[in-house]
Parts: sequence; structure tokens; C-alpha cells
Amino acid sequence: MALSVELEADAAAEAYIRSGTLLTSLNPMSQVEKGAHGSYLLVSNVPLPTFNGVLTLERVQDEPEIRRLAASVAGRGVPWSIGVRGEATAGVRAVAAQYGLTASVSQPMMIRPLGDFRPAPSGGTDVVIRPAGRADRTAYLEILSAGFGFAESISAMVMPKAIFEAPWATCYLAEADGVPVAIGLGIHTGDHVGVFNITTVSSHRRRGYGRALTERVVADGAACGARTAYLQPSEEAFRLYESLGFRVVEQWTMLYA
Repeated sequence: MALSVELEADAAAEAYIRSGTLLTSLNPMSQVEKGAHGSYLLVSNVPLPTFNGVLTLERVQDEPEIRRLAASVAGRGVPWSIGVRGEATAGVRAVAAQYGLTASVSQPMMIRPLGDFRPAPSGGTDVVIRPAGRADRTAYLEILSAGFGFAESISAMVMPKAIFEAPWATCYLAEADGVPVAIGLGIHTGDHVGVFNITTVSSHRRRGYGRALTERVVADGAACGARTAYLQPSEEAFRLYESLGFRVVEQWTMLYA
């Protein structure tokens, strides 16, 4: 990995984990702990493995620290995971296996430097995109549940009321003919903006709404001083983000049950 790409990946990783700590802290009874060697314990109590567990910021995986934090989250009764940059070491996989986290998935981290970013003309689609406030939460949660297959109770935990007023987050609602059809989320940390929750209701897909939402999140981030956008795409959305100028800077590995 070239030095410039390493630095980009390091900065994106730091922004990603910072976003995770901010999101986790919104949930009641949550816990955030930063280890001395670059690992984080994040427990939001959302019953999804990606919302609880251990994340490592450093490329060199500190197995004793990961083991200690894993012991802290195990037994809490919530699904959880261990996330590392690159491939998990044999020692980290052994820690995960101790708790039944034997499944794994590789997740690309993509970035988009914003120095040359120019959003498409606003007339490209018939959708109106606007920031979503607390009054829009019900519509937002309905689309989140439909798009990601979450139960409504889980969506409500993923997007608590407080996030609609958080100074570091912007929730987005896209409407076609006044009907909510798509959502997005931008999280602003330092000179990065993270792109999350991009999804469209099934009846309105393949009309460019996901692209328009992503461009809006990125454009607003740039207007607020962000120099880089980042995201972890689904397999289905990878080509879309690639066409918007995002590129992979590294792979992450998530170990889960």
C-alpha cells in the first residue's frame, strides 16, 4: 500500500470509528471505551452485531487488548462483532472463536476526495431532497426498515430521536410527488463526511434517487468543510459509488456469530 493511500485509509478509519462512538453514545445505557493500543469497545445495545463489539483503529492488532474488550461485551445478551482493518490475525480469530464469532465478512472502505467534487445538476431526477427533522422520523424509520429489513423496533434504536438534532449529523429525506421514497445520513467529523443509510423504497428504485442522495450528502459535507467522503458499501451499491468517484483504500474484516 502506497504511503499516500495508507494515510488516506488511516484518516478514514479514524473518522469511521469516531462516527461509531458518536452514534453509540446516543443510546441509553450505551458504553464506549477506548483502549490504550487503538481498540474500541462500543456497546449501543441495538440488537445487531455491527452495533456492538470491538473495533480496532490500528493496523497492528493488539490481541491482548482485543481479548480484554471482547470479554467485556460477551455475555451482555446482545449480538456483537469484532472489526479489524485488513485480515484478522490468527490470534484475533481465536479470541472471536472463543465466543462463537466464527463467521466473517470482508468490507471495503471507500473514500472520495472532495477537491474536484461537483454534484450533478439538480434537474437530474424528479426527487426533492431535504434535511429530515424529528417530525419526519416516522417516515424515515419506515423507509429504513423496508430498505434494510429491520424490525421497526430496531430501526427506532438505530435512529433515536436525538440523532435528528445532533450537530454532527444530517438526516435526509427524499420525496417524489410529496411522498417519502428514500433516505440518507451524513456524519460530519473533522474534515470527513461519512455516508450512511442510503436506501430507496422498492417501488422507486433504479430512478437515480440513491445517487442523488449520495451526492447531496457529499455536497453538504464539502460545504461544511469536509475534504473527504467515506463509506462502506453493500455489494449491490459498490458500482454506484465507484461511478461517483469513490475508490477502495483498504478492506476491513468483521467477525460475528
